[in-house]
Amino acid sequence: LAINGLGQSPYSNELSVSTTIGSLSSPRNLEISQVSSSSLILSWLAPTSTGGQAITNYLVEYSGDSGLTWAEYTKPVSTETFLALSQLTPAKTYSFRVVAITSSATSSPSTAVSATTLAAVPSSPRSLAFSAATKSSLTLSWQAPLNTNGSAITNYQVEISPNNGSSWSMLDKPISTSNGMNVTGLTAGTTYQFKVYALNSVGRGEASEAKSITTAQVSIPSAPASVTFSNNRATSFSITWSAVSSPVKVRNYIVEISRDGNTWNAAPKRTSTVTSLSIGNLLPGTNYKLRVAAVNAEGQSPFTQAAITTLATVPSASAKPTASEITSSSIKLSWLAPTSGGSEITNYLVEISGGGSSWTEVSKPISTDTALNITGLKPATKYMFRLK
Repeated sequence: LAINGLGQSPYSNELSVSTTIGSLSSPRNLEISQVSSSSLILSWLAPTSTGGQAITNYLVEYSGDSGLTWAEYTKPVSTETFLALSQLTPAKTYSFRVVAITSSATSSPSTAVSATTLAAVPSSPRSLAFSAATKSSLTLSWQAPLNTNGSAITNYQVEISPNNGSSWSMLDKPISTSNGMNVTGLTAGTTYQFKVYALNSVGRGEASEAKSITTAQVSIPSAPASVTFSNNRATSFSITWSAVSSPVKVRNYIVEISRDGNTWNAAPKRTSTVTSLSIGNLLPGTNYKLRVAAVNAEGQSPFTQAAITTLATVPSASAKPTASEITSSSIKLSWLAPTSGGSEITNYLVEISGGGSSWTEVSKPISTDTALNITGLKPATKYMFRLK
């Protein structure tokens, strides 16, 4: 309104004017704390000037190449002045900067700060493979982990399970960064699982994927199918057995002999694949047990057993008899029993001679006694005796 000596004028039409928005400064005093191998906490102070408007969000940007390129870290909209960052790469240097946002302005990025995450255990070894497998050994190999996570591999540990992973034991091996090892002392025809760990200065990483292998079966021969005898005599016989076929060639047959089935002795023979053998120096009329087994480079088959009794023969000659209790008309004759020839002795025949030119059988009962009283002799007469 205007004023003069007479008074005030009416009001003019109203005019509405707004001042310009002030500048939005950058967030400040960025700090990094609680750094681990995959996470850290970034904190900052709000801008000193917001241009008269409230902060509505902060953008956090990171760089893994010393600031050459930047990417926004995904986070919820928030006015908090700190952020926990995760899923970072171990032993990697990151740079961070923060941008403040209002409803109508975006600040320049803050001064960047940097930190290096800690090293971590390595990732798992890869691609386990087997080679040179036998019934008792194999070679295990693997590829190094994709990531050592900031610390070089210092060793590998290998675990083995013979029971489908129910239990595991560590194999004894030297400290080494070699990607393989020879495994010995395995059992034939057994399924084993293996897994491998990589180690660095931080510790032991996760196990590789377990891999299985079954060792080869032992190919020992089967037992001979049959054993037969021929040419049976008082002191000898021949034995024949069926030939054995085997994936691993048979190189010998073992023949053993026993009289009681408890104590066995090897029958004399040379190493051979011949399937028969003559055995001598035996006792007449005696039961013998024989057993035969096949042998190859993998081992010995079970035995096949059979029995035979040698033929009996006549007894051997008795030893020279002795005389005792001699009188004018009688004498006692004694002798040692001979070998029976494999058939029980049933009687002894005793003969007498006055001069040895003719012999007469002494009358006596049938008996196996080895002594006989002979009577009815003449006084002062020389007699000769023999028996069988």
